[in-house]
Amino acid sequence: MEELAIKLKDVEIEFDGKTVLDIPELQIYQNDRIGIIGDNGAGKTTLLRLLTGQLTPAQGNGQITRFCDINVFDQLPHHDDLTNHKSGGEVSKQRLTQILYGDYMPALAFDEPTNHLDRDGINWLISELKYYYGLLIIISHDQFFLDKTINKVIEVKDGTITLYSGNVSDVLQIKAQEKEHIEKANAEIQKEKQRLESSLKKQQTSLAQARRKTKNNKNIKDTKPDRLSSSKQKDTVEKSANKVMKSIEKRLDSVGDLKKIESQTRITFPKTKTTNLHAAYPILGDKFSLIVDDHVLFEPCNFSFKNNQKIAIIGKNGVGKTQFFKAIEARGEGLVISPKVNFSNYSQLKYVDLPDQSIEDYLLSDTEYTANFVRSVLAQLGFAYKDFTKSLQVLSGGERVRILLARTFLQPSNVIILDEATNFMDFNTLQALKHLIIGYPGMVLFTSHDQQFVNDVADEVFEIKDKHLNQL
Repeated sequence: MEELAIKLKDVEIEFDGKTVLDIPELQIYQNDRIGIIGDNGAGKTTLLRLLTGQLTPAQGNGQITRFCDINVFDQLPHHDDLTNHKSGGEVSKQRLTQILYGDYMPALAFDEPTNHLDRDGINWLISELKYYYGLLIIISHDQFFLDKTINKVIEVKDGTITLYSGNVSDVLQIKAQEKEHIEKANAEIQKEKQRLESSLKKQQTSLAQARRKTKNNKNIKDTKPDRLSSSKQKDTVEKSANKVMKSIEKRLDSVGDLKKIESQTRITFPKTKTTNLHAAYPILGDKFSLIVDDHVLFEPCNFSFKNNQKIAIIGKNGVGKTQFFKAIEARGEGLVISPKVNFSNYSQLKYVDLPDQSIEDYLLSDTEYTANFVRSVLAQLGFAYKDFTKSLQVLSGGERVRILLARTFLQPSNVIILDEATNFMDFNTLQALKHLIIGYPGMVLFTSHDQQFVNDVADEVFEIKDKHLNQL
């Protein structure tokens, strides 16, 4: 029999008087390999902190028992790491190595460990965790990584948790089946409602016709109707019709409402003065080379980026993807860039710094789009209308990322640069970002180690390898 590692009973976590997690019971065993999934802001990190002991419920709000020590890899790099000129991938790899190669711990917890890792780094981490013996608890947006490392899934949604056996692909298959079941049930509900409404309308029409017939009979001068008999007949008809209609209305009420199916739709950006760029190739490389701190990143090369294309720049960490984007935005030597190009940029680790403003003030302060369109972009990224006036300072790390993405797409621009924008994203936000990129009426240059994401949105793919930029 497996031994317990962590046990939660009647745990409730509140922030500012609002319940963010309500867990009647949860048991985690010593050899479980658990992936925690859910929308950003749903409470994944809160749950992880509960499990690891970094967060304790208020007195009287439940009991947590831990039977082992847990080593934790948290989501945000330490301040010293951000100021020593290391890339995000280098910082993550160094910290992961310290945890994996340090003293053995019976349980490891990771909050987004694949962020900033390139494909080789992700495969290295999968290999290391494959041979780890003990409890694993992982928050990650990377489905491929989770499928290779876990055997259970905890989904955090609407303040509650659901435990599944299997990996993320198994859970998504279950959800697809549930969605199909809901769609079929909704179709049956809709069909039955239409049938009952049609029947009700027929009864109402029949009753109206009967009333008109009775009225017409009274107006025929040559007849001598039995008024008492006619009145009784009329009452009988109306009572019968009303009884049938009430029965139909009761059945309509019992049919129930259609169940909500969560889905995203593509978003179409209106044309603006800034997005109207006529150059066929707004960005060209003419014997472009790049040297940073005496280190040659690019030897002389030529390239051309076509207008309105979604272009992926891939390569291992350290080959110069971020520096390449910086050179483009700075209109560096060896680059021929249309003077009408207007950049909007999303950078690695940029989410750390945000002003003390509301979401509304922040997004509307620099955009050519209407407030209604701004709200549609926010909705696409998972924000509710009531969130529009929320302060940026109370947002989670993932929510801040989504706000910066919204601002990146809403600022006046015709070329967007996304440097590792898929980091810190849940599955729903990744889908939303795909829709934003595809719908954007300009060029998008982006880097991502998420192979599926690249396949889904890129019109062209360029790889930085051996100090050259090659189109694949």
